[in-house]
Amino acid sequence: MKVMLTYNPLKYIRAETAENKYKVGDVVIANADPTKKLVIQRYSDRVYYCKVQRDPEAKELAYFEMELAQNNNKEADKK
Repeated sequence: MKVMLTYNPLKYIRAETAENKYKVGDVVIANADPTKKLVIQRYSDRVYYCKVQRDPEAKELAYFEMELAQNNNKEADKK
C-alpha cells in the first residue's frame, strides 16, 4: 500500500484580520518622518498603503507595520 502525502498551503495562511495592527482609515505616523500624518488606505501582503492626511495629490506610500506608529494626537486630526 502506497501512502501519498499532500501539502495544503492554505493551512499556513493566517487570516488578514488577525495579523494587521491598523485598520483602513486609521491615522498613523511613519517612524522616519513623524511630522507627516498618514491615513491607511489598504493593507495587502503585510504592507500598509497610506496617503498623507491633508495632501490628496501626494502619492500613495507603502510601509511595513514596524515602520509605523500610532498617532497619539487624535484631537488635532479631527479638526
